[in-house]
Amino acid sequence: MKLTILGSCGTFPNAGGACSGYLLEHEGFTLWIDAGTGTLSNLQKHVSIDDVDAIALSHMHADHFTDLYPFLYAVEFGPSGPRRVPVYAPVAGPDVFGRLLRDESSAAYPKVYEWTGLEPGEEADIGPLRLRTFPAAHSIVNLTMRIEAGGEVFCYSGDTGPNESLSHAAQGADLFLCEASWQDGQDAIDVPIHLTAREAGRVAAEAGAKRLLLTHVRPHYDLSRSVDQAADEYDGIVEIAHGGNSWNVKA
Repeated sequence: MKLTILGSCGTFPNAGGACSGYLLEHEGFTLWIDAGTGTLSNLQKHVSIDDVDAIALSHMHADHFTDLYPFLYAVEFGPSGPRRVPVYAPVAGPDVFGRLLRDESSAAYPKVYEWTGLEPGEEADIGPLRLRTFPAAHSIVNLTMRIEAGGEVFCYSGDTGPNESLSHAAQGADLFLCEASWQDGQDAIDVPIHLTAREAGRVAAEAGAKRLLLTHVRPHYDLSRSVDQAADEYDGIVEIAHGGNSWNVKA
């Protein structure tokens, strides 16, 4: 499996950046994971609109799905003509997505998007990929994803605060893409719906993950500080998921 970062800014993008979005490719199959603001433009630097075989959404917050709207029009009105695109998302996905569409578009979009609603704990086969979902600690339902193929394991946290399911999802992962929204002493709130970089490192250590990529970091943070705080808890390789970079899931 190959992972490419389309965007990794937390909540809002920095200048020239994008919110959460990732491409996972395996055996000619392309899965777009999260479709945050700006990711559709970056996606086309790596694959064409027609190359997207399926989409998986961790949750229905705007910084993780809003580029589904321009992608809908690109598929419906693009030169190749309309086609069905499978979307795997929390059960509320179609309803949340449909709220911003005019009546005529609301009638048309099911012809493009073929939704499969998943509850945390459910599984799905997506092309050659096996997706297992886990519960998270967030303000709405978030699907933490464990994806397996060809003896490789990729885990993506989505948005979540500390919870025991996360280390189970990332157990032995070859590559663990984990949110690290906050840093020590910054943006702490009473309800822990995100992780600090230090907490992300702690989860990676508990899970025995082989490599850790930090994502969903606030765009105004010093990223080196996030890496240092995660590395205080985790002895493996820690990197920032910079937009445009790619990694083989199994090094």
